[in-house]
Amino acid sequence: MSDWYAAYTYPRHEKKVAQYLEQCGVESFLPLYKEMNKWKNGQRVLVEKPLFPSYVFVNVNPNERLRVLQTPSVASLVERAGIPVPLAQSEIDSLRQGVSQLQMEPHPYLKKGDRVRVKSGPFADREGVLVFQKNSWRVVICLDLLMQAVAVEIELNELERLPAFRSIA
Repeated sequence: MSDWYAAYTYPRHEKKVAQYLEQCGVESFLPLYKEMNKWKNGQRVLVEKPLFPSYVFVNVNPNERLRVLQTPSVASLVERAGIPVPLAQSEIDSLRQGVSQLQMEPHPYLKKGDRVRVKSGPFADREGVLVFQKNSWRVVICLDLLMQAVAVEIELNELERLPAFRSIA
C-alpha cells in the first residue's frame, strides 16, 4: 500500500526532482501554473512554475521513503514529530483536477485572525482582520474616526497578509 508524501526540495529544483523520480519509476506529481515573465531585454515569456515552490508530491510505500530521500536535491519529507506525514489521496486528486481544469496560482497562506490589506477595489489599501462568517471570508475594516467597524466580503486573492506586529515609525 502506497501513500502520498510531500518531498521538500532545494529551491528551484522541483522540475529536476520530478523528472529524476519519474526516470526511477517513482510516481510523483508536480502541480504547475503559468505566469507571464518579462525578461531584461523586454521580451515576454510564458513560464511554468511550481504551484508550491520547493515541494514535489511522491507516491511511495512507507518502506521506499529512503529511495525518495536519496534523490538528488531532495532535502526531506514533510514530517510531524520526526515522522513523515502522508497526504490524503483526495487532496492529491483535487489538486490534479484543479490544475487541469482551473486557473490556479500561488497565494499567501491566510487564516482567521490574520491582519490583511485589500489590494484593489473600493477598499484598496485599507487594512483589516480576516474573519469567517456565514460561509464566506470577510475582512473587518475599522473606521478609526467613527470608532466603528464594518465587515466586507472580499475575495481572498484580493488580500495580502500583513506582518503580525507592525512597528509605529
